[in-house]
Amino acid sequence: IAIFDVIAETGKVKFRKTVPCGGDWPRNFMIDPLGQFALVANQKSDNIIFFNMTDQGDLVKTEKTINIPSPVCVVMLELQ
Repeated sequence: IAIFDVIAETGKVKFRKTVPCGGDWPRNFMIDPLGQFALVANQKSDNIIFFNMTDQGDLVKTEKTINIPSPVCVVMLELQ
């Protein structure tokens, strides 16, 4: 997963680093609306990996994994 910084003065992005996706063939990812965690769907390793997000925008892999066959998309649903 590539992490970029946004330069406030120009709005341009600058590459910072990459973080391993925790599986094989990352197909999709999502960041929660509060920016506290990210989920990565790894299609060929049949898992969804949870990452915590730091205040600086870095991703820290957690121990939380969901095993599911060939995940291709993750979305946050708002229940009312």
